[in-house]
Amino acid sequence: MSPKQGKISRMSTNVPEIPIEVLSRIFSVVDSKATLKNLILSSKNFYSIAAPHLYSYLELLTADWETPFYALRPLTCLFLRKPELAQHVRHLALRSTFEDGPSSGGKQGNKKLDLDPEIRSAIIASAQSKEEEGQWLEDASEQAHEDCILSLLLPTLTNLHSIDIEMPVKPEYVPRQLERIGRGEHPFDKKPTFSKLTDIHIAHDDSKYGLYTDSIGCAFYLPAIQNIYLHRIGSSDGPNPSDEIAAPLQNIPDGSSAVTSIDMHDCKLSTGDFARMMRAPKALTSFCYEVGWGHLSYAACRFPEMRAELDRHKTTLRDLWLDYVPDGIEWLTEGDDIDDTTPMKSFAEFSALRRIKIGMAMMFGEDAEEDMPGYQNRLVEALPAQIEYVKITRAEDSPDVIVGALENLILQKGGKFPELRHLEIECSETQVNDRKDQYRRLKQLAENEKGLTFVVRDTRGALVGEDYDQRVERKWGFDENIEWQPCTSDCNARCVFPVHDLEK
Repeated sequence: MSPKQGKISRMSTNVPEIPIEVLSRIFSVVDSKATLKNLILSSKNFYSIAAPHLYSYLELLTADWETPFYALRPLTCLFLRKPELAQHVRHLALRSTFEDGPSSGGKQGNKKLDLDPEIRSAIIASAQSKEEEGQWLEDASEQAHEDCILSLLLPTLTNLHSIDIEMPVKPEYVPRQLERIGRGEHPFDKKPTFSKLTDIHIAHDDSKYGLYTDSIGCAFYLPAIQNIYLHRIGSSDGPNPSDEIAAPLQNIPDGSSAVTSIDMHDCKLSTGDFARMMRAPKALTSFCYEVGWGHLSYAACRFPEMRAELDRHKTTLRDLWLDYVPDGIEWLTEGDDIDDTTPMKSFAEFSALRRIKIGMAMMFGEDAEEDMPGYQNRLVEALPAQIEYVKITRAEDSPDVIVGALENLILQKGGKFPELRHLEIECSETQVNDRKDQYRRLKQLAENEKGLTFVVRDTRGALVGEDYDQRVERKWGFDENIEWQPCTSDCNARCVFPVHDLEK
């Protein structure tokens, strides 16, 4: 062996002597899954260090809704066979939705498969009756039934911190398994799991219809849950859709859920479902609800009843965002006399509320000048004294009303609202241009005399079909700083509303 070769040999021998903490830190910044895989295959020492990084962020992403999750079944078998690998997973994401059987429209048809022994054993261990076991085994043998396989994968991920998942219209196995985990039912009474799962995002991949609320109740049972994010959720159209309550929500005891933050984009819940959702948490600190439009759900939208349920959290809510999609409040139920768009009552008694974003119609009614003759004082009377941040969305619905209401609010900066620091509205470019002098005067009053920041955002491109190629995936949370995988429906993509230059 040449001196050069000998030197290389000694170096390769010494590499594992680098402190494990240093190697782990290096591996943590490796973005390439292929590189991490090669490190795992290179040596036993590297295997133990690199494996946690390779498996920590698990994504099952398909090209489109017709493409199967080819890796789902073998991955489930791997984690059932080697649970030590599954324990490395901290985040799980699935896009597009998984299939819940061949009748769902079929990525794969109804091909029958021989059951892997790991799958069979897991079903037998998890089933709560012989009847359930038989049906589960039968469904698991269908190539198209990703629902029942995924329900076996999830419990193996005992150290999960977050789940980001799209579901079909009405899955059976995954919600049932998550609910059993949360309730501590068999087989999770002897092996508790998801004790670290704090965040879950549940979405639906259809741009027309929504995911039934039967599938979201499971999230509220999770023992460590803090943040629930929902997209395209709609209450089912029952005989009385206004008051319909999904059984999984109905069964949650009041104040039993640990969740502190709920964020719903483009959802529409019945009065009954909304009430149950509000009663499940022990104490909410943040609540965001954007009411969806169209065929999402036939359920009625009733502002007063929605507002009444929020009272349950009036001593803990710090951030509140109540809104409706840019296409407006002309929902599928319009003309049926089941909606109630009476302005919501005051939030003045919400003793923890610091920040609020609210749609114009929710604060002032559909026709503010008719519904609320004293609209000029509406914001002054409706907001708590400690409020710091106020944003009014869809201000183009009543542009004259918002000018008068904002002026009175600004004038109270040094009086009733000493903590107020930021005012913002969203309004169409046309409406802003027609009243530019008024908005310029408000900005000068707010910033020069009262020390507030005053922002007017232009809602151009807000409506469906407008500036489609300029849309970007919206982020989540009140501060819009939480990212999940883009939703397959494209319904979570919107144009970025630019700040209107009032000096031009």
